Parts: sequence; C-alpha cells; structure tokens
Amino acid sequence: MVSALSISVVAVFGAYIAWNLWKTNHNILRERLYDRRYEIFEATQTLIAGIVQEKGLTWESARLFGDVSQRARFMFSAEDSQYFELLRTKALELAQVTSLTDVKLRSQAAVDREQQQELCDWFDEQVEEVFSRMNKYLLFEK
Repeated sequence: MVSALSISVVAVFGAYIAWNLWKTNHNILRERLYDRRYEIFEATQTLIAGIVQEKGLTWESARLFGDVSQRARFMFSAEDSQYFELLRTKALELAQVTSLTDVKLRSQAAVDREQQQELCDWFDEQVEEVFSRMNKYLLFEK
C-alpha cells in the first residue's frame, strides 16, 4: 500500500515537473518570437520615419529593408507577409525614383519628383497600417 502510494506521489510530482518545463519552454519560445517580430516592426518604423524625414530613400536603406521583409515571410501570416512584400516593392521603387531625381536637373525631374512625393506620402500613410497589422503579433497575452 505504501509502495503504491509513493509511486503515485513520484508520478504526480514528475508530471508536475514536466508540465512546468513545457510551460517554461513555451514561454521562452513566445518571448523569442516576440523579440524577432519586434525587430521587424522596429526596422519597418525606422524605414518609414526615414522616408518621411528625408523625402526619399537610398538604395542601401531599401536593400536593408529587403532583408527585413524576407525574414517577415517566416514570422507572420501569408497576408501580412504579402504586405511586407508590398512595402519592399514600394521601397525599391522609391529608391529608384530618388536616385533618378538626384541625378537629373531640377527642370527635368518634375515628373519624377511628383512620383517621389506620392510614394513618400504613401509610406507616411502606412504608419497606422503597420501598427494595426503588427498589433496582433506584439501583444504579449496569454
């Protein structure tokens, strides 16, 4: 009787330890996912703030964001990954227009400057969109 009771107590204690280990590992995974998703969010906010401030985008910044958008493919839903791909495409387009307007004379660059301004305005509008899309991933809820 005592032997059966002690085996049961050890089994329950072992199950409790296993459950706590699983819970701890699960929380560590959630924290790591949060950190990686937050890095992507922060890089996106930095890109948009730079575009709004500088009224353009360098090729280097567009390339760095391309790396970020590739990581986003594995961290978010398919719909949100497509959104990051749209941001990447628009960033490359803006970098191209920015480099063209920097090379051309002011009188020749009026159309390109207009397109550059439209793209900058589009990125400015994306600030709230990025917040709303990332909100579901960055809320650290149970």
